[in-house]
Amino acid sequence: MADKLTKKDLQAKIDTLEKELYLYKNKTQLARNYSIIKSENEELQKKLTKKKEYWMKWAEAKEEVQEEDEDSE
Repeated sequence: MADKLTKKDLQAKIDTLEKELYLYKNKTQLARNYSIIKSENEELQKKLTKKKEYWMKWAEAKEEVQEEDEDSE
C-alpha cells in the first residue's frame, strides 16, 4: 500500500510548495530590489565618509585654535 498522508500533512506540503512558487515568481524582483538597495547603500557610505572626514578636520581645526588660545594666555 502506498503511503497515505493525512489532510494536515497534505496541507503542509501545499503550503510549502506555494511558498517556493512565490519565491521563484518573485526572484527577479527580489534581485532587482537587492541591486537597487546595494547601490543606494554604496552612495550613502560615500556621503557618510565625506561627512566624517569633514567633521574630523573641523574638530582638529577647533582643537588647534583652542591650543593656540591656551598658548597665548
